[in-house]
Amino acid sequence: MKKIILLLNIVLVLLFVSCNSFAPEICQVSVKENSDCTFKLDQTSVPKGSFVKLQIIPNPGFYISDLTNNLNNSLNYHESSDEKNTFYVLISNPEQIIKINLKAKDRHYIYTYDYIKNCSISVSKENTFEGDTVSFTVTPDKCYYYEADSVKVHIGASHYNSDNSKYEYLTVTQSSTNPNEYSFIMPEKPVIILAETKFAISAKNQKNAFTQGEKIIFDIENKAPEDTFDIRLSDDFSNTKKTDYITIAQDVKLSKTYELPQNILTEKDTGSFTLHVYPHGTNYSAQNATEATAQFTVNISDMPAGWTTVGIKNTDQYLFASSALNLYLSNVEKIESGKIIAKYILEKKNSSDNSDKLNGSASLNYYNYTNGNKYTEFWCYTIKDYINNNDYDKMTLWIEDEYLKFISRKITVDLKK
Repeated sequence: MKKIILLLNIVLVLLFVSCNSFAPEICQVSVKENSDCTFKLDQTSVPKGSFVKLQIIPNPGFYISDLTNNLNNSLNYHESSDEKNTFYVLISNPEQIIKINLKAKDRHYIYTYDYIKNCSISVSKENTFEGDTVSFTVTPDKCYYYEADSVKVHIGASHYNSDNSKYEYLTVTQSSTNPNEYSFIMPEKPVIILAETKFAISAKNQKNAFTQGEKIIFDIENKAPEDTFDIRLSDDFSNTKKTDYITIAQDVKLSKTYELPQNILTEKDTGSFTLHVYPHGTNYSAQNATEATAQFTVNISDMPAGWTTVGIKNTDQYLFASSALNLYLSNVEKIESGKIIAKYILEKKNSSDNSDKLNGSASLNYYNYTNGNKYTEFWCYTIKDYINNNDYDKMTLWIEDEYLKFISRKITVDLKK
């Protein structure tokens, strides 16, 4: 019996020694802190030869380049195929320190188109990395507006190609709270931001032709109702200069319609005219001054049905000879150079005897020079060559052409001037 008990004790001792000899070594696992990311380690104490799960969230602008130990020696690990930025690291040291190595992503510049007019674009950052969200704000100048579909972002550092289809455009998202704010996702190349502005005003006369004394009203579309504008009027004679325009109103807000003040046009003002609307404070004489225009005609009160009123005035500028009388016409842009019939009455200033009057007509040469698409020079000249006016000192002259159906108001000319 004693021998059996002794044998049992020996077996128990052997079993105890054997079990302790094959117990796994427990390792302590930690991750070295890195300010460019956050992480989550599922276990900090595991048997040697086990794997630990490490989830890493890089800060924006960084990516994971490698995992090493604290001495920058390589580690055995594999990346999860199911979870992004998740790794399984084999633990082989009693004190296992995992070092996360990150690199900054390449950054690309955000440009704005240098030749954008009448607005400013402010961007949240001048350069950033692929995948980052970039926001920008489009602010039109006073008296201007833009449409959302004109705001574009395309890949590239410049915009010189007139064929826009050759550019790769990005998706641009408009803010739901601020209609002037937009955003896009940065690609792996530089980009350029574009926007196209338009003048806020468009004006259209309610009728193409008005009769003298009739109210002249324009329909106005205004995309900037809080801004103010200046309004001027010109006749459409070719020798009219911007400095000669009549200023009607300054620093005014415009609503849906605008009525021309009654005292602007007189009984002498017939023919073709143009209303000009400018941003308040515009340099009117500038060649490229921004404006909205509406052209209209003022007919003489007794104009025959189906005829067109022609504006008429005489000038002593650019006389080729002392016997010449220069006439300027407006509202005749659609006809070519040729002949036009003028009628006249010759008389003596201080005579009341009708026998001293001479009625007649003259077929005048005229020359039509197109000057852009807004004004036309219509120049009739040498009217004195058609008549013998030696005995007369005053002439009443007007256009009355039955073939062209043109008629004008009557003007008085001093022949002895």
